[in-house]
Amino acid sequence: ALARGPHLLGDQFSAADLYLTMICRWTRNTPKPAMTYPNIKRCVDLVIARPAWQRMMKTQGITWSGEAAS
Repeated sequence: ALARGPHLLGDQFSAADLYLTMICRWTRNTPKPAMTYPNIKRCVDLVIARPAWQRMMKTQGITWSGEAAS
């Protein structure tokens, strides 16, 4: 579905996009983080650009720019 729309399930943003973003964050320290896949990165970039996502991350004190850990 990522190849057919900007979001995981197509044209509409959904909770699946949020879940995908959390999973991608969890993979940041793995040998091949999920964000290395272009279609996944494109979808996650849309989520982390959302003001509500940014507010939630700030409220929780979590920093993550969408990149793999260095």
